[in-house]
Amino acid sequence: MQKVNQFYLVLASVFFFALLATPMSAQVTTRQGTLQSTTTTSTKPSTSVDVVADEMKILFDQWERAYNMEKSTDLAKLVASQVTIAEPDGDTKVMTNNEFEGSLENDFIVPGSTEIDLNISSVVIQPDSKPLVVGTYTERQLDARGNVLARKSGDFIDKVTKEGGVWKIQQITVVPN
Repeated sequence: MQKVNQFYLVLASVFFFALLATPMSAQVTTRQGTLQSTTTTSTKPSTSVDVVADEMKILFDQWERAYNMEKSTDLAKLVASQVTIAEPDGDTKVMTNNEFEGSLENDFIVPGSTEIDLNISSVVIQPDSKPLVVGTYTERQLDARGNVLARKSGDFIDKVTKEGGVWKIQQITVVPN
């Protein structure tokens, strides 16, 4: 238990440092599904903060839709060729896209048994121009009639990159409540 608490403290510290290290003008915040942002000025070329925030919303809407339809192939198309899964206990696992898809197929053994809702709370563009998407999730386990058997929720912090000109999730960190 102490190891998990230490991990949460380190994770919170890293996230807080990232927020402090990123100028406020480069941060995008969402409230109730409406993207709000400010523009940033820089001497090096950058992508519009508004455009990136809109693209992250589209990416995570696609994720939610594919997850709820239990389409592991569609989900695998949304992650980078190498995806890092960071566990709450501090362990990390790097998977190829195919390994990631295979792990999802194991999660979707019983059709229609899981649904997820994702809510983006902020998108922070890191100095390397990769967005860090922070939000909350609610996952529901359902019975055959669609009744909720169990519910879990928490936070997610995902790092996104471009591969072949397309945004892909590069690192997934899920912190259950």
